[in-house]
Amino acid sequence: GVDYWLMQNSWGSSVGDKGFWKIRRGTDECSIESEGLTVAKAELPSVCPTTKCVHGAPLNDCTCRCLPGWTGADCGQSRVTCYNGGVVNSDNSACWCPLGTFGSACDASAQLSRLAQASADTRKLGVQMRYPAMTQPPTQQSFVAIFPAAATDAFQYTAMTYLCGGSYNAGLRGGLCGKDRSVELSVPGPGKYKVALVVYNPPNEFGLHGFKRLLSDDSLLGYFTVTDTEEEAVEEARLNDPSRLLTIKIQDLRKEEIKLQAEMNARLDVVDKILYPNAPPPSPPPPPPPPPPPP
Repeated sequence: GVDYWLMQNSWGSSVGDKGFWKIRRGTDECSIESEGLTVAKAELPSVCPTTKCVHGAPLNDCTCRCLPGWTGADCGQSRVTCYNGGVVNSDNSACWCPLGTFGSACDASAQLSRLAQASADTRKLGVQMRYPAMTQPPTQQSFVAIFPAAATDAFQYTAMTYLCGGSYNAGLRGGLCGKDRSVELSVPGPGKYKVALVVYNPPNEFGLHGFKRLLSDDSLLGYFTVTDTEEEAVEEARLNDPSRLLTIKIQDLRKEEIKLQAEMNARLDVVDKILYPNAPPPSPPPPPPPPPPPP
């Protein structure tokens, strides 16, 4: 293996390897061994001692400078508004959107007429697409399709229909579909499926155009199941509910955030021992609460 230094800065988990990156150790890459590590201890401000900024810091005039996503005199009000069941994320910078909603505020939506149906049901599956004024609709020649749940290829569909026609015309609405579109799809036989929007990429400066072959999470509109009985369809509709799936996703994301925070704290503890070798050890965390009594 190759020895390395594990580095982190203040840019957050969206850069590098979840906020970290590696520099080769022993060869003075970026002068890391010859110049070493510089650590500065910040002095707490003495001005504006009574100014309280919940999510920000005081300026020289004793007003608050708010972190992104926050507003108000004390930076205590969120600037983020989520629609269609979206939930503000942990750092209040954006929205976690349910399946079938799009945009930074989850304000665009694709609603399936049903989330499950029995095989004896001969109705087609309807998809209603709505894009508000500030959200750009898909390009012409984009299509909506039903795929097997495990499919990854954008052309591995069981049924498809173009959202607003099978040709592209840059002179018509700038090559975009309209704001509100409704389509219907023929329903396949029993099984678990997903409905996705496959976006057409118009010709670029090199004349290249077409579709991405790999289905991405961003293209997913929702899950749909065809069952043998009506009773099974009711349960499958509950399992496919976008609000339920979003709750599970948020729980998983927050568990990952806690894990990453614990890893970062462990590394900071190592640095503290180097910088402050004579400091008393930190107090142990409080014990977890006792489990609730059995029912």
